[in-house]
Amino acid sequence: MNPENPEKEVEPEKNVSEGSDPMAHEDDDNEEAEISYEEESWYQPTFSFVGGKKTRIGRLPKGCLYDRNCNYTIPKVSQRKSNDSENITPLCSPSEAEWVEYQQTKTWIRHHEDEWPAVMQKWALTSVIRLYEISKLEKRTCGLILDLYPTLRSPDGYQLGQIDFDTMFPTKSSALFEKWNSFIESLKPILVADVSDKSGKTILNQLEGELSEDCRDAVYSMLLPYILPCAVLTLSDKGKWKPSYIENRNSFVYWVQSIIDLQSKVKAHHTSRSETRGMPQCPLVIVVGPDLSKLNTFSVSFGDAFYQFPTFLKALDICYKFYKTYSLPFAAECAGSWNLINHVIYEFPVESSCRAKILSISNVISSRS
Repeated sequence: MNPENPEKEVEPEKNVSEGSDPMAHEDDDNEEAEISYEEESWYQPTFSFVGGKKTRIGRLPKGCLYDRNCNYTIPKVSQRKSNDSENITPLCSPSEAEWVEYQQTKTWIRHHEDEWPAVMQKWALTSVIRLYEISKLEKRTCGLILDLYPTLRSPDGYQLGQIDFDTMFPTKSSALFEKWNSFIESLKPILVADVSDKSGKTILNQLEGELSEDCRDAVYSMLLPYILPCAVLTLSDKGKWKPSYIENRNSFVYWVQSIIDLQSKVKAHHTSRSETRGMPQCPLVIVVGPDLSKLNTFSVSFGDAFYQFPTFLKALDICYKFYKTYSLPFAAECAGSWNLINHVIYEFPVESSCRAKILSISNVISSRS
């Protein structure tokens, strides 16, 4: 009995010899120590498994917990298919009869551009063979594509390019329109934090005012080059060139203040790139308006062809699809901006340009969505 509290007995201390196993406690302690030790220790076995195959790393294990080497188990290889080639239509070599029929259809299209619904129908029927034909070209350029398929120069020729894109990537046709609003909403804090150039801040300040949806979309797009600057480029003459932010932006979204100057200024831009830098002509989004808050015309330049669209987002979508459908390399100055859209919105594997920054932005956007 407890003299201070006679109504309550003091429980005797447990003796390890009475109803308990001292080794069990020791095992528990060792287990806890081992778990802690594993978390805080570095260990490299003598081999690893890459793609399900055993690959030797070294003759002896490194780090701590050497005894774990014999218990190193084969990691389970994920059976989930990669989406790199998901929903992409394969391009197969046509038979001789199919090739002859394709050439006849190609000639018919060239001489019947006034029958546009029939042109679009025949274009869709020959899309796979045409994409195969383009894939075999050694050096693809806007001019070469237009020379092979002059119907693309029609004011509605972009619709044919869209048909080819839908043939190759049937599930991605509306990706930009479905994801754009959430994309720019997640992107805004990054722009506010990372845009440091004076001209970029001037454009960024436009977001604080009243903007139409098209002007807002154009402003967000024009800010991408400011967070994805271009590295030093090696030109065809082995010279070096570090594009400025404005040069980067102008090769992504080109702003013209007057519709009268549209074609002349865009032509001068392409000529300057080709003659001064030795760079091929690339698809280009063009916006027209006296101020970024008063943009009223949205176009795409593809070689010597110009297409006009009702909204900025439609122009951006078609420009991207020309690049992707006909396997044209993104303009080197702004490849990072196109690569971001290519990866985050259209969900294609990230390319080399600005890769680390794009993966970082992608992770931030994913965490906020």
